[in-house]
Amino acid sequence: VPLSEENVLTSPITTEELKHYIKIMKKKAPGESKIGHQIIKKLPDNIIEHILVIFNASLASAYFPKKIKSAILKPLPKDGKDVTLPQIYRPIDLLDNIGKILKKINSRLRQYREDNNLYNSQHYGFRQGKSTAHVINMIHECIKYNSAQGFKTAILLKYVQKPLIRCGTQVSSG
Repeated sequence: VPLSEENVLTSPITTEELKHYIKIMKKKAPGESKIGHQIIKKLPDNIIEHILVIFNASLASAYFPKKIKSAILKPLPKDGKDVTLPQIYRPIDLLDNIGKILKKINSRLRQYREDNNLYNSQHYGFRQGKSTAHVINMIHECIKYNSAQGFKTAILLKYVQKPLIRCGTQVSSG
């Protein structure tokens, strides 16, 4: 879909919009590029314009560059716990700051889809007001309905408990 001013889903990102998201960036640790929020907030306009071209190309092609969506996984121990036990570590993803900005801008697309009911009714992941509790309730209702009709219901589930973190970058589900 080509970029157009009329289509809210694909209207180009403006310089003002990009500068707004740069201005409201949170003070978080940088990802793989090591470009901190302080540096991004001080970028000159000509560099911001280059980033804008890349972001608009990403939007027009519906492609989020892998380099800016990759994360460094860091294991952080929970306070006051025995650091020799793997299960006390929680994984923290360090995402690239440039990628965080593009992700924020792309959230306008998600909001538009929400506002205009463009999601499939069965889509529960990463949506406001939807949770695993909703999915469990839907499964429960399906089982009750099938049972009332004299049918049996089979479900295949995979449960991953406490992923183990190795070498600070790889995750294993055991």
